[in-house]
Amino acid sequence: MKILHTSDWHLDCRLYDRRRADEHQAFLNWLCQTVIDRKIDVLIVSGDVYDNRTPTLESQQMYNQFLVQLYKDRLSGKSRCRHVIITAGNHDSAAFLETSKQILQYFNITVVAKEPELIVVTSAENGESDDFPALIAAIPFLSDMELRKSVDGENSAERSQRLMEGIRSVYQTFAQQAEEKKQELLQSSPFVPVIATGHLFTKGASNLGADGGERDIYVGTLEKFPAGDFPDSFDYIALGHLHVPQVVGGQDRIQYSGSPIPVGFGEAKQTKRVVEVQWTVDGQQTVTSIEIPCFQQLVQISENEKSVIEQKVTQLVNECKENNQSVWLEVLYRGSEAPEMFNQKLEDLLANTPVTLFAFKWLSTHEAGISRQHKGESLRSLDPIDVFQRTLNSCNVPEEDREDLLKMYNEILGQIQ
Repeated sequence: MKILHTSDWHLDCRLYDRRRADEHQAFLNWLCQTVIDRKIDVLIVSGDVYDNRTPTLESQQMYNQFLVQLYKDRLSGKSRCRHVIITAGNHDSAAFLETSKQILQYFNITVVAKEPELIVVTSAENGESDDFPALIAAIPFLSDMELRKSVDGENSAERSQRLMEGIRSVYQTFAQQAEEKKQELLQSSPFVPVIATGHLFTKGASNLGADGGERDIYVGTLEKFPAGDFPDSFDYIALGHLHVPQVVGGQDRIQYSGSPIPVGFGEAKQTKRVVEVQWTVDGQQTVTSIEIPCFQQLVQISENEKSVIEQKVTQLVNECKENNQSVWLEVLYRGSEAPEMFNQKLEDLLANTPVTLFAFKWLSTHEAGISRQHKGESLRSLDPIDVFQRTLNSCNVPEEDREDLLKMYNEILGQIQ
């Protein structure tokens, strides 16, 4: 049996004011073909299908057409994928995702947006030796449950502890249910893998380079769920929320697949991927990362000297012309000298070239902490944690000092809110 794990599509997301529909469509086409080529039995999408709670008609059509194509490929015999499991993320509207739940279930497409579910899936009925069932504890983003309701008089540390206990309880409950169901299935099957999904920030995971696209789901960074608290009975845990693809806690069985396209310029250098997990009938597990092609190259140039920026931009233009390649560019100028009309100079330099300048930012020391990350963003739209984290970044505060600073800051917030 093979499952394919992906997450954080963020259909409808924009880069500044530019729509990303072409990139998303290219990814979904690639994903359909990968399901066929890799002989995938189960596709898991671990949250953030959409970038916001009111997706455009275009992105809804893209999503629906993708699911239709998966079903057509199975009917025609091209694909052996018999199950699709889609869970909601913090960017998704759970109610909206579940509007099509009853219809999709007839096509073996299960949408889990509100309450977690334990799902039994089977590999293709082709008589092959790897034809056996699996159990999936489909757990979406948990904010709509009782985890975040405040209790009178509790401080931030108590709130954090209760939140962690709530998340831990959900996973333990479903691990126990899965174990009971597994024992039942083992009466007629030699092996039953157990998979869990999740959409949360785990302790030890990295969000570096995510361009601020994902802030911690809960309060500050205190509420990072310890990877060691996931029950050992889960053979694989398919996580979503962080855009950086990564193994968590050194365990191949716990992974973020990451976003399939760079959501911001801070992710420009990341290699995007999906994760394939295969089990043999004797219980051997193999985890394989599959690289996603780059459908639109992003480049971020960050320098202190204007002359160095100009030199790198000129070099980039020459490379793009030579390779017949289109590039979207963001320039971060970190010098103390005012840029004056330097952004206009860059625009003139890039006129009629394959390089499009999306943004020029002057990040002087006092501005870096609260610099805009997208057009239309204002200080009023940020919460206190956002501002404090950006200030830590701008002041280059060492990573080992941040947890204590954030803890103290959260305690202060808890006293004044």
